[in-house]
Amino acid sequence: MSEPYESRQVCVIGLGNMGSALAEALLANGHRVTVWNRTSTKCEALAGLGAEVAKTPAEAVRVSDPVVMCVLDDEASREVLSSDGMDAAVEGKTLIQLTTIEPAESRALEVWARDRRAHYLDGAILGYPSDVREGTGKIVYSGSKDVFDGRQHVLGSLGGKPIFVSEQAGLAPMTGNIVFARYYGITFAFLHAAAMAKAAEIPLQVFRELTGGDEEWMWWGRTTDRFLDKIERGHYATTEATLDLDLHGYNVFVRMCRDLGVEPALHEMIEDVLSRAVAEGRGDQEIAAIFEVLSGSSNQ
Repeated sequence: MSEPYESRQVCVIGLGNMGSALAEALLANGHRVTVWNRTSTKCEALAGLGAEVAKTPAEAVRVSDPVVMCVLDDEASREVLSSDGMDAAVEGKTLIQLTTIEPAESRALEVWARDRRAHYLDGAILGYPSDVREGTGKIVYSGSKDVFDGRQHVLGSLGGKPIFVSEQAGLAPMTGNIVFARYYGITFAFLHAAAMAKAAEIPLQVFRELTGGDEEWMWWGRTTDRFLDKIERGHYATTEATLDLDLHGYNVFVRMCRDLGVEPALHEMIEDVLSRAVAEGRGDQEIAAIFEVLSGSSNQ
């Protein structure tokens, strides 16, 4: 009988900030871990924590299952996977690809793995290395559901909650990019507002009190839930603020940006989308209706 997955060695290939955090999380959860990195000095700290250090990627893979890969990009990933001895070493193993790659690149890697009789999962890490170390992040996966279910002991130790997206490879990286698009939008909007507050000589402590803390995020969570409910129904009627009012206020807002000398490009784009929504006849609907403009839908 083969050794149970839970007791097998796990390897981590790629020890940048995130790869090192993944290896640390595995060690902290009691796994035997082998590591490899192109720059061997990055292995030293993990060796001190109990990790075995392989001389080559193939050596790391030969003694491990599953194989966690977290290198710079698709090119670096391909270089590792085409290294000497890898084809034979990876046969029958599970490759968990956590490198930041595009969906098409991930689908190609799934074919590569299948051709070598290996199993494949791709994933996207939603969080910082500190979140992985603390176990508070989330990692979304796509690929074989059977593999996802069968490797829970390892996946649950990789620094966050494992979430399955689809059996279609590439959808996890796509999901990750979509979530990060939201993050960057919120971040840019917040920093833009902070720049306006500074330009207007509003004390940042006042700005902090009005834009941060649990109460602010609870409100934001309730608002986004309501938006998603309206999008699902395709119904945007409101007795609150309408897009006509939003656009009027935003015209003032963009002019204020210019008057303060703050870069207006982000909000000029938003103003344009609001204008298009009103031009489509959505002036009496609420702001969630801009979803239909952004998604290219003509339904009202």
